[in-house]
Amino acid sequence: MITTHLRVFVGLPGRVLLAGAVLLLALLVLAQPRSVSADEPLQTVTFIGAVGQPIGSQDPTTDWTRDLIALDGPISVNTPWHWTGNPNPTWERAYFVGAHPWGYVTGSDSWINCGPSTNSAECTGDPAGSVVVYRVRFAVPSGWSNPTMAFQILADNAGTVFLNGTQITPRFVSGGSTPPQSISTALQTGINEMLIVVEDWGGLAGFNYRADISMNAPAPIVQIGAGTPPEDGDGDGVPDAIDEFPTDPTEWTDTDGDGIGDNSDPDPLNPPVVACEPGSYSTTGAEPCEAAPAGTYVAEAGATEAVACPVGTFSDTEGSVACQAAPLGTYVAVTGSTEATLCAPGSYSDVVGAVSCALAPAGTYVAVAGAAAPTPCAVGYTSEVGATECYPIDTDGDGAPDLSDAFPNSNLAATVAVGACESGVANQLFGSGASMNDLIAAAIAGAPNHGAAVNAVAALTNQWKGDGLISGKEKGAIQSCIARSDAGKKNR
Repeated sequence: MITTHLRVFVGLPGRVLLAGAVLLLALLVLAQPRSVSADEPLQTVTFIGAVGQPIGSQDPTTDWTRDLIALDGPISVNTPWHWTGNPNPTWERAYFVGAHPWGYVTGSDSWINCGPSTNSAECTGDPAGSVVVYRVRFAVPSGWSNPTMAFQILADNAGTVFLNGTQITPRFVSGGSTPPQSISTALQTGINEMLIVVEDWGGLAGFNYRADISMNAPAPIVQIGAGTPPEDGDGDGVPDAIDEFPTDPTEWTDTDGDGIGDNSDPDPLNPPVVACEPGSYSTTGAEPCEAAPAGTYVAEAGATEAVACPVGTFSDTEGSVACQAAPLGTYVAVTGSTEATLCAPGSYSDVVGAVSCALAPAGTYVAVAGAAAPTPCAVGYTSEVGATECYPIDTDGDGAPDLSDAFPNSNLAATVAVGACESGVANQLFGSGASMNDLIAAAIAGAPNHGAAVNAVAALTNQWKGDGLISGKEKGAIQSCIARSDAGKKNR
């Protein structure tokens, strides 16, 4: 808020110039309660009444009589303290006059006078005495806390200091000091004005001073130089450097940092409660919030915790509002999963959101991971449950796959027999999957009569003997059985 510029003028009857210096030292502690933490950075600014420090100016009022504030009671022509000079002076900027026999405050190298000479009438219209009201302005950002100000002044002949219209030192005459004082309402956010009221009792009002101001604040304290006002784009009287709404003339501070200016904020010390959005949560359900971790989700606003994804689902990113169902060919067996697991070879998943995989049934196979269905074995092949590949069918178990076995259901009896006649000869198995019994049975089946059957079997046994598979005696035993049988007789 813009400070009302309080103009202070106090006059005294002309008196003899004091020969001694008046040293005024006041350490002013300005402690206004704030809602902002004192952990903000320390900001400092120093004002010095010295050459090269144009950071103050003489008050330019043209009607000071309406703004008088008595230092020791009301001011009028009938009181001990009254103004005797021109009631409507035209103030000029104060002059720095250089060396002075009274010396300087720390850091100062000159005295400030109201005019370029020692003629008091130059400033007041009254050679008997004069009063100078010197203005120092600075801007304070919102969020300040723990402010302090150290003030030191040498004045000819007396002086008093005001901050934002509040008297913060007594009136000193012939020297003096004041202990640290707590001024809870003196400092304010925005423009602040310090007035240094200096009285001279005959001659020229002069002084030099130093003010060291510091406080914890999020932004620097802005010095406002005499005749050089800071940039104020929205014209609200608060410099852009500390205006939190530099384009809005109705707002300049946001104490609670909620983005709403204090002037329109129904609760400027506390930000509004904003519920956490879906996908985020906090212990209170309101901002500040954190994103739901991977493996969890938050479906509703204002959640106080994230929920683990149930089995069959997963979440692979932060801030999820829902979990994903396990795709075909995958499964999720545990809660809070961040990914789905591929079904291993030999298994599959043909449903979305599976919690486990099924084994490939017998007669099918799954060769790779992540299958959504098993593959049937090709004709002539089969498999066991959970197979990753199929194998050829061998019905008779003779080692020859059915697809290439001339006799897929071979007679694998231990000995060669024709009908009920047992020859006693070992029944041998050939690489084609045919046994001796298979070949004898085929020969008999193709014979038109018994004689032909005997001859066909004789041809087989002769070959086997010639190949060294059977002996002559074994040959005779087989031929004897065929001769005594009725093989071929039923073929007619």
